[in-house]
Amino acid sequence: LTKMRGHNAHHIVESSFKAFARVFRSCLDQFQSGGQRQHGCVMAEESRLSRVPVVEVTKPRTASRNRSTKETTIEIHVNLDEKPTTPINSGVELMNVIMTELRSHAGINFTIDCLGDTYIDDHHTVEDVAIALGQCLNASLGDKAGLARMGCAEAVAGGAKVRCVVDLSNRPYFEWDLELDEEYVGGDEEGFAAMRRGGSEGSSLCGNALTCEMLQHVFESLTIETRATVHIQVIHDSNADVVGHTRDLALASARAYGKALAECVRVDPRRAGKVASSKGTLSV
Repeated sequence: LTKMRGHNAHHIVESSFKAFARVFRSCLDQFQSGGQRQHGCVMAEESRLSRVPVVEVTKPRTASRNRSTKETTIEIHVNLDEKPTTPINSGVELMNVIMTELRSHAGINFTIDCLGDTYIDDHHTVEDVAIALGQCLNASLGDKAGLARMGCAEAVAGGAKVRCVVDLSNRPYFEWDLELDEEYVGGDEEGFAAMRRGGSEGSSLCGNALTCEMLQHVFESLTIETRATVHIQVIHDSNADVVGHTRDLALASARAYGKALAECVRVDPRRAGKVASSKGTLSV
């Protein structure tokens, strides 16, 4: 388990002790459960549901957000304790796929309906969707009392393997090391094809293609508005020289983010309804 936070001595020491404590707790749990892993990083081949005990939630964990500007009109609903139901409609084709993957691997439900200025490009649409979704997630989490709070997970897609660490810290920070060396996620041909599919009568819809620049912005905006600390790390990208490899990186990141988030939002009975912080509260 690797814990990464700020670069000053205080945070280095603090995060080291926290990482040690969680590894030690994981070892004890594994010993007590006869070798079955209950904590620690969820491996790529592992379903997080295989080791997360179901704890009944008595209070609804839901939130809604309506956001309307000259650039976008968005309606989002989040339910942390409901399975996905309806298709996601962000207005950008690949954004739908990425959000669907994240939602599925998180084991939660959120709906997205967005009408944006994709006749210009993808920027305003995907940015506003990520902002509104993050705000909804944060609202649905309430004061985060009783939650596991932290999660780590790995996921694969094609030749890419990614690890994501999430901490519902109320201290927003995002960092990743993805090498996005293409203009469009999935490569130029994938981007141009998406534009053609989004257009009509021989025209193209520029904003139906997701740019690599905005992919990073999506994950960063989502993280900041959720008030979380998130690190996404590429373990390997065996197709790094293959055109379109950025799509695999995007999907692996969404899956790992979702699986890690699932760990964070689960109710930990050992917390006895208390916030997972030695201070007794999370910084705001």
